[in-house]
Amino acid sequence: MGTWLKMADRLSTDERLTQLNTEQIQAVIDMLCLVIYADNRMSALEEVEFESSLLKMPWIENKEQIVQARINTASSTARYANTPEDRKTIATKAAKFLEHDDVNEAVFGLAASMAYSDLVLHAREAEVLKVLASALNIDEPRAQAIQSQFA
Repeated sequence: MGTWLKMADRLSTDERLTQLNTEQIQAVIDMLCLVIYADNRMSALEEVEFESSLLKMPWIENKEQIVQARINTASSTARYANTPEDRKTIATKAAKFLEHDDVNEAVFGLAASMAYSDLVLHAREAEVLKVLASALNIDEPRAQAIQSQFA
């Protein structure tokens, strides 16, 4: 569970992420759910830890019900995003709410840390990271640099 704690640390201390509005928080949750369900290896314990970590973040102050509802919705959608086009649609829709390069890179970093959390980058996780980078307007060299922090 060290990776979940690392993710929670990043979320709670990254200044770029503490000022997100409700729509932006929902967009981040959509993207993170897309990553955690990408490899079809999400255990019940990981799901509980993921949800618990998100609910402890300072950027959800007074928004617990909104976040909980969004986790449920996004998890369901991400589980059934079986085609590259499905995943691209989710990522593109969510990215519309995240307009600043520094926030986009922070969100991509969170997604990358989650994808590498089991120390193996599965093929679908790699594909999802490419889709997210594209949706977030992060070029491939920069996306690789961010990912290398977690590989």
